Amino acid sequence: MKKILIFGVFTWQIILCVTVFGQSQFNSNDFNSRLLWKDGYTLTWADFIVTMDSNRKGQSISKWCDIYIVFSFSSDKSLPVVVKLESVLYKTRSFQDTTYLNRIGSRKLTDYILEYETMQFNLAELYTRKLRQYVKSKIKKYNNKSAKYVFNDISNRAKKVNGELISKQNEYSNLLNVFYSKDIKVISDSNLNKIENQIKTWDFDINQELKSLNEYGFSEIDFYVKKNNWNNKR
Repeated sequence: MKKILIFGVFTWQIILCVTVFGQSQFNSNDFNSRLLWKDGYTLTWADFIVTMDSNRKGQSISKWCDIYIVFSFSSDKSLPVVVKLESVLYKTRSFQDTTYLNRIGSRKLTDYILEYETMQFNLAELYTRKLRQYVKSKIKKYNNKSAKYVFNDISNRAKKVNGELISKQNEYSNLLNVFYSKDIKVISDSNLNKIENQIKTWDFDINQELKSLNEYGFSEIDFYVKKNNWNNKR
């Protein structure tokens, strides 16, 4: 059998996401628009498929990069359990507000927004690797457990890791709340430099941590369990 859990990590933009869209169901177009995290990849506006005019809709959606930690789990009586943990961006659920971007009046700042969102994607991958690290550290224990126990244990850990990621996302968004201002028109060069330096500092730190977890860069982990019958809880 196969189970898939999707943990949203977009809470640094929770006001936009909850107010406008809520927790809507995924459809086939969303899954077909999956963009998997890739080392060295920088997001472009083409990755934000949906365009919205905030003046017309009465909302401000300057950017909404819809990123998730996706946990898939499959088990079979004669085969090893396969756990897959991925950092995924869904293009059909990522938005750009043309009114907001035109209001900014600064190509440099819109580039920084893309750098910021790319950094957030990298951060999601960092926490996904921490989750993979946890799973690999538990394999010996999992060998003596049921598939159901393993699934529940990883699910619970994923929720904890996602909470840690949400806290970090909130920290970043609070420090760079200039991106969320509806009244933004012109930002001084000195503030642009501060934004650039802050993003570069965060991005450097995240990439250093990613490198330290390189051995967990592969999304799929497989191992045998004692009881592959889903009815066994322990």
